[in-house]
Amino acid sequence: MTEHTLKAGAAKADITPPLGTLINGEFTSRYANHIADPLYAKCLVLQDRQVTLALVMVDICAMQKDFLDTVKYRILQETGILPEHTLIASTHTHSGGSVMDLLMGHTDLAYRSALPDRFVESVKKALGRLVPAQVAFVAVDVP
Repeated sequence: MTEHTLKAGAAKADITPPLGTLINGEFTSRYANHIADPLYAKCLVLQDRQVTLALVMVDICAMQKDFLDTVKYRILQETGILPEHTLIASTHTHSGGSVMDLLMGHTDLAYRSALPDRFVESVKKALGRLVPAQVAFVAVDVP
């Protein structure tokens, strides 16, 4: 019997901006005045005997490298996952909190400063949920 060496864990953390948060991506600053759907930092951690990877997808329009480097360093400190083994990417929503000056919109500093904790939380939860996993694929003919 083959021993499974691949493990996977998933988790999400709510990053829905509070009402009044600056929203960017529309060539002007605007403010969150209602919540249609929650926004998340969703993490998948993959681990084998040698490497642990963290893939974090974030419902944000855009994020700067210096911000992400700081988050990756926090992830390293709190989980041991190397920055070069961590991918943080945005879904590019134009209805998320403003994390950087963009398209004539401004950063919401309070919202931005709260995000690293949420990103790290998603990684720590996913790491704590590791279970044996398999990689597979399927093909389907669609008329």
